[in-house]
Amino acid sequence: MKKLLCVIITMFAIQAGIAQSILPNGDFENWTQVGVAPDQVWQLDGNFWGTLNELKLLPPPTGPATVFRTDTVQSGQYAARMTSALMQYIPLNIFIPGMLGTALLDMPHATIHLGKPCPACKPDRFKGYYMFKPVGGDSCAVLLMVSKWNSETNSRDTIGYVRQDYKDAVDTYTAFDLPVNYTYSELVPDSITILLVSSGGFSVTNLMGGVGQVGSTMWADAITVDYPSGIQQIVGKEVAVNTFPNPATTVLTVVLGEKLNTGTMEVYDVNARHISTFLLTDVRSSIPIAYLANGTYFYKILDGKYFLNSGSFIVKK
Repeated sequence: MKKLLCVIITMFAIQAGIAQSILPNGDFENWTQVGVAPDQVWQLDGNFWGTLNELKLLPPPTGPATVFRTDTVQSGQYAARMTSALMQYIPLNIFIPGMLGTALLDMPHATIHLGKPCPACKPDRFKGYYMFKPVGGDSCAVLLMVSKWNSETNSRDTIGYVRQDYKDAVDTYTAFDLPVNYTYSELVPDSITILLVSSGGFSVTNLMGGVGQVGSTMWADAITVDYPSGIQQIVGKEVAVNTFPNPATTVLTVVLGEKLNTGTMEVYDVNARHISTFLLTDVRSSIPIAYLANGTYFYKILDGKYFLNSGSFIVKK
């Protein structure tokens, strides 16, 4: 379980143009409940924003849900609420911050991928609205980073970065408007990372090392980035993945937002053991699962070597 919360930063091979200053579902209006009652959790629609809520779908001892849809908004109908909690994994109590961002939980490989493709993207400012209810001197944080993969060092070079921590209680939506600071202006970024976290003591390399207070709560709405006048940028396209029915019995239907060149679906059990790999030859595929025992399974979607998406489904006969 300690491996579960190790974090790696990666770039996804998903591309599409969007309008200046707009992030996919950045107003947090569109949500879906996943899982089976009473263990359902909220997830934002699309493939841009991610959470750690899938920890709640694990077999006992499950993790906590830490991100929720809320109608306490700055604008529109819905916003996001992040609340820090503990995952009781005897003999450990693992602190889980409420985290929303360009984060994709990869259960089969016990990692969290951070970042979305944004070729040549150099935003000037990072903007949005937040509220905060701290516990015991905790702080919340907002973070934006643009980076480029360095093939010589096999690591990412941070090109632009801004992070702001807020310690005081804020009971009405308050704007943040932060300039992005660039260290290597001559380098061209290929990825953008955005995080909104209810406890500022998180670690982006190992959440097991994070600290904070249970119950610290952050609300966020209307998140945007601004670019120099007249510039349009490319940010990660929402390649949707829909699986149904859930629970399933003999066949799982997989519907992709678009056809992949060499699409595959890898299926893993809750112990991260690889079970099967299926070809996704079209937008809609039928996956035979009659041989699977009852329980929760995790999948990852790839296009060739590129990791695109992940999720879970339940088999119940």
